[in-house]
Amino acid sequence: MARTLLAISFIVLATPGNGQNSSNHIACATADLLSEKAMCAWELYRTDAVWVARAISRALIAVDGIQASMEPESPNTARDLLVESQEAWEVYREAACRLESHLYFGGEGTALAYATCLHRLTESRARDLRILLQEEE
Repeated sequence: MARTLLAISFIVLATPGNGQNSSNHIACATADLLSEKAMCAWELYRTDAVWVARAISRALIAVDGIQASMEPESPNTARDLLVESQEAWEVYREAACRLESHLYFGGEGTALAYATCLHRLTESRARDLRILLQEEE
């Protein structure tokens, strides 16, 4: 569990902006340059990644409560399964986004493709966690 949360925190902190809203100087809705669009996509991803990290923390607490009412001899705890699913999702997200960005062969669209993929998949994970946590969007 700690490895998963540490990995999420590292990804959030390692993305451009380093805790600052780097798209403040960019009108994302009207951005024309690929570099500006990529910066906006990174900010969207960072927002989603922070939400996912917090949701995982809430989900861990929730599954601990659920586990308490389950069969004590269960080989996998709900916590173990949540951590396993999050780690598998992180591996999938990284591989999928590397593939999407690789299709640009290092060209100008590579950073935008990578950031957009991270945002799209992380936003999807956030929706999945909302369902798990039974939270409304």
